[in-house]
Amino acid sequence: MSKQTIIKSSLIVIVAIFIGGCATNLPMTSSLNDFFMMGTKVNSSENISFQYTSNITDGLLKPFEQDKAKEVSGHPGFNHTQSATLGRMLNEFLENKFSKISPNGSTTITAVLKDFWIEQYSTDSGGKVALAVLVGGEINMMCIAKVKILLTINRNGEELTKIISVSSEDTYVSGIGTGTSTSNIYRGKNSLEHTHAKNINKANNKVIMMMNSYFEELGL
Repeated sequence: MSKQTIIKSSLIVIVAIFIGGCATNLPMTSSLNDFFMMGTKVNSSENISFQYTSNITDGLLKPFEQDKAKEVSGHPGFNHTQSATLGRMLNEFLENKFSKISPNGSTTITAVLKDFWIEQYSTDSGGKVALAVLVGGEINMMCIAKVKILLTINRNGEELTKIISVSSEDTYVSGIGTGTSTSNIYRGKNSLEHTHAKNINKANNKVIMMMNSYFEELGL
């Protein structure tokens, strides 16, 4: 790891202390993309059963640095409900996609949430971050959400599997001292927590869109 990266990481921890030392809640939503849902073809002939499980436990989530290099040191983390939220979204999608869905369906669809994480890191130089911490200013950050699921379909005696891995990203501007008045919050934009939550929702919707594309490829 370069010296500049270490300096930036240390200063981001200081920024986290400025923002608050306790884990905060991510305001996650289970909203499905309206345009996608309106354009989804309904399958009224296939008898489907669906099961969802998760390897991820809802609760405390520590953000990672760029490319999941390591957890952001000293960050208090966020409280999340990704397992439950994605489960609700998948159930709503499948209930609208398939007219015949029951525990006894002849075609079984299983989705497993294999991995989920978020990243946040500064896109500014170490010098600019240091100056903002010392005298006030803005720090530009990148926020990323990544979701990976394993999809398994048993149909007509054949088992098919597919890994779906997606991501979503957005920028966030954090203000310290004199930079607070020009930061994202004071510009009327969303907080860091809302930025992460929006990314997660977009990533979850991408998962569902890719599932639907795979269903159509299989004639489901």
